Amino acid sequence: MAVEKSELKKLIYHELGVRMEDMFESAQRQKEQFSGGKQAVGEVRKKVEALLAQVDEDKDLRDIEEVANCKRYIKRILALVESYVENLQKQELLTQGRSEQSSLVVKLLSAAIKEETKKAEMREAAPEKERRAVGTKPKDKLKSRKRKSKKKVEADGANEES
Repeated sequence: MAVEKSELKKLIYHELGVRMEDMFESAQRQKEQFSGGKQAVGEVRKKVEALLAQVDEDKDLRDIEEVANCKRYIKRILALVESYVENLQKQELLTQGRSEQSSLVVKLLSAAIKEETKKAEMREAAPEKERRAVGTKPKDKLKSRKRKSKKKVEADGANEES
C-alpha cells in the first residue's frame, strides 16, 4: 500500500512539475515580448522628441499659438509613451518574478520526486517485518492484557472496599 502511495505522489509531483515548466516557458516568452516592446517604444519616444525639436525649429514659420498647441499635444503623446514604458517595465518585472518562481517550484518538485523514489525503494527492500506500522503489537500481548484472572479481579475489588 505504501509503495502505491509513493507512486501516486510521484505522478502528482511530476504532473505539477510539467505544468510549472509550461508556466516558466510562458513567462520567458512574455518577458521577451516585453523586452521587445520596450525597445519599440524607446524608438517611438526618440521620434516624438525629434518631432518636438522640429516644431521648436519651425516656430518662425508659424503662428505662436499654433506652435504652442502643437507642442502641448506632442508633450501629451510623450507622456503617454512614458507611461506605457513604465507599464512595460512593471510587467517585465512581474513576469521575471513568475519565471523565477516557476523555476524554483520545478526544482522543489523534482527533489520531492527523488525523495519519494528513495522511500519507495527502501520500502521495497525492507523485510516484511519492518514494513509493519510502528506501534502495532502482537496479538498475544493484547489478549494477555485484556484478560485478568478471577483471583486478581476479586483481589482488586477487596482492596477497593477496605
